[in-house]
Amino acid sequence: MKTVIISVLYILLTVALFVPAGLYLQWALPEDGPYESVFSLSSVPILIVALVLLWTVRKARDGTTRRAGTVAATCLLVFFALAQVFVWVPQISRRIGPWVELRSLLIRKSSEVEDARTQSGIPADRDLTGEEMTRIEAMVFEPPEKFVFPLLNKKVTLRMMSIRPPYVGIDYGGGRRVVLDLESMKAMYAD
Repeated sequence: MKTVIISVLYILLTVALFVPAGLYLQWALPEDGPYESVFSLSSVPILIVALVLLWTVRKARDGTTRRAGTVAATCLLVFFALAQVFVWVPQISRRIGPWVELRSLLIRKSSEVEDARTQSGIPADRDLTGEEMTRIEAMVFEPPEKFVFPLLNKKVTLRMMSIRPPYVGIDYGGGRRVVLDLESMKAMYAD
């Protein structure tokens, strides 16, 4: 029985080693990316299994098995609980890694759109028309601004996507786009 419990704990720890890569992949996707929900939903049962193993190992008579199992199960619980926080709180995960540079690009481009709006004499108290949006897009986004997520080599393009601030969004290609609130980094619009 002890061998089975320890083997299961080692398997779970091995899985846990691959989760940081999954979190990094999650950073390169829009907030409603398909992998966030799958990761989050799959980590909940692993959390439950770790809790059960923690309870089972604590009943073991051998002191070494009990200590090793307790440490392993506790590490799993903490790791997957923190992973849940990163998935469900984009204010945290979108302020580290490559998102820092991307956020600064979004802020800069949004500021350039505001400057182009002022230069064109468009009042700030109304939304842009389609014609004004096209004109400003030609002024600010020629040539298009590109960003590459390192490690993944995932290329995205910054585009004018909204008639009101923050104006600028991320085009992932294949019809996947997202406009982020530049303060909270939550998706305001995604398709």
